Amino acid sequence: MPNLFDRDGAIDFDYNAIDREETPKDAVAMAAEAFTSVMDWITKGGKAKQSGIVLRTHVWIWVVRPEYFRCASEEAMAKRLGVLQEAFAREVTSFRSRFGFKNRLMKSDEHRKKIAMSISKWHADAFDVPIKHK
Repeated sequence: MPNLFDRDGAIDFDYNAIDREETPKDAVAMAAEAFTSVMDWITKGGKAKQSGIVLRTHVWIWVVRPEYFRCASEEAMAKRLGVLQEAFAREVTSFRSRFGFKNRLMKSDEHRKKIAMSISKWHADAFDVPIKHK
């Protein structure tokens, strides 16, 4: 996979390559196809029970945007949802194998705390809110 970021962490993107007059139909179609694929996984093609849909929706968000759950571990997420950790982990593995994503927090507790602190600092700087850490 190509590196999309430059040395400063900014996305390297050629904005001049975009024709502002025309909607990139291929990009919209690809995004719709990707979203449909995720929805098919979440709903098991429309055959899933509500509890499974809730679990897989949380897995999807946790893998893609873990900061929405304050960088919680798999164990904490399973506890929050009232499911066995093995059930949560099984769905994480299913999502990872189907879509190729990996939660950047699937590391040590120390790593998760560092990420949480950096996200909190960014949030405090961006929204002028005091940082509260345990």
